[in-house]
Amino acid sequence: MLNLPAQIKSGSTVKANYTYLSDLTGMVFSELGKGGKVDSYRRYLQRRYVTTAISVVGSEAARSADGRNLLIGQLVDIKKKAAKAKSSDTATQAHWQALAREIQTALKLDK
Repeated sequence: MLNLPAQIKSGSTVKANYTYLSDLTGMVFSELGKGGKVDSYRRYLQRRYVTTAISVVGSEAARSADGRNLLIGQLVDIKKKAAKAKSSDTATQAHWQALAREIQTALKLDK
């Protein structure tokens, strides 16, 4: 498992780490916003990404790390997109809504 707080500590590497996280998020959530079906494997991968990111954000080691803020930004972006996502597939639609609620609850976001 990645140790993101340890990897994202140096202020000089924040931009590179942001690019890394953006690329990773883009790959994991490539279906988001496309309106298609997400298969069960991909839904599992996406849930694990979100739960792991939430766990890292809440960890004591990440409290003062730049990586925490970067992950929060990624989670907020995923939440916004997932809340707006539409799919004709019932399981996929439920998946997007569940991810949005999970992130909102974990980060204590208003909306």
